[in-house]
Formats: sequence, structure tokens, C-alpha cells
Amino acid sequence: MSANRGYFVPGRPGRSVCRMQTKEESASCTLGRMFEEESTGPGWETGLARLVAAALITVASVAAAAGPPGVRFRSLEEATEEARRTGKPVLFFFTAAWCRPCHDLRKSVFEVEMFARLVEEKYVPVEVVDRKREDGANPPDVEALFARMGVNGFPTLAVHRVDGSSVVKLVGFASRETSLSFLREGDRRLREAEEKERRGKK
Repeated sequence: MSANRGYFVPGRPGRSVCRMQTKEESASCTLGRMFEEESTGPGWETGLARLVAAALITVASVAAAAGPPGVRFRSLEEATEEARRTGKPVLFFFTAAWCRPCHDLRKSVFEVEMFARLVEEKYVPVEVVDRKREDGANPPDVEALFARMGVNGFPTLAVHRVDGSSVVKLVGFASRETSLSFLREGDRRLREAEEKERRGKK
């Protein structure tokens, strides 16, 4: 059984998060407290590998291989190969066109060269765009990826290894500083989550 541990971080500023929308719903973004989560559990290795194989074409079509100035977002196929070759974790940026906090995150972090270098040094970045509001539904393999990663709001940053079973996440956008703190510590937190999982299996 997978274990999901979520916690609110005290003393941090409020964050804006947009909940997933259907085609009939209007955009709804709320201001609350930053939410970070770690998830671990058996079955991720095979389940995620199947999702990667199934979603290669679909995610590549909704996540541009070349991102804005700064971060160059990879297709899932390219990211999978690069992550396995370099040993870097993948950084998923789950976003939506109608999500204003997503655009704020992109502009203040991913489009700034000095911060983009941080992302490129630590991670293999992949952008996944939700199309449920525009098209009525996401393709099944993309929807399965959302479900597998536990995404229910935007923006969501998720760090994990392609063949691993742990994930650490930041949901919503509070500020540039909050997002950068997560990005600076995400690889370390992922290693800690992986170590907890290994100890739990003993």
C-alpha cells in the first residue's frame, strides 16, 4: 500500500493554486498556505514505466520540447532517456493555459536565466499541460499520469526518478522564493524519501 504524507509548512506565505477544471467550469484559483507532499509506495516502478511508454507521443504533443528562454522543457521521451543516462531526477511542471499562478511561476522562475541554470543542473524538466477545460478531457494516458502523480491543482512541481517509486511535490505558487527553495532542496528531499522507503521495506 502506498503511503502519502502531506503537510502544511508553518510560517510560509499564502500560495495561489488553481484546481483542475472541466470544460464547463470557470477557472478557480484560491489563496491558501503552501502544501508540500511526499509519496512513496511499491508498484511505481512498473506503473510509471508503463505510463512513460504510453504517454510518449501524447505528452510530447502538449508539452513543447523547447520551452521559454531559460529552461528547455524536454519531451517525456527525451527526458526519460536523459534521466537514465545522467542519473538526474525528473522535474514535472504540471500546468494549464488558464492558470494564472502557473504563468507567474513560469515568468518568475523558469524564464529567468540564473534560475533556469539551477533547474537544468539538478533536474530533467518536463512540462505537462492540462487540457480538460479546453477539450473536455485529457488523453487517457495523460490523465493516468495526473492520477499516478496525485495532481489535483496547478501549478504542481513534482520531483521523482523515472524508475523510482518516490515523489516530492509542491502544489501552488506562493512566491519566487518559495518555489526556488523547493527546487534547491527537491533532489535532497527525494533522496530522503527514497531512504525512508528502503528502511520501510526492511
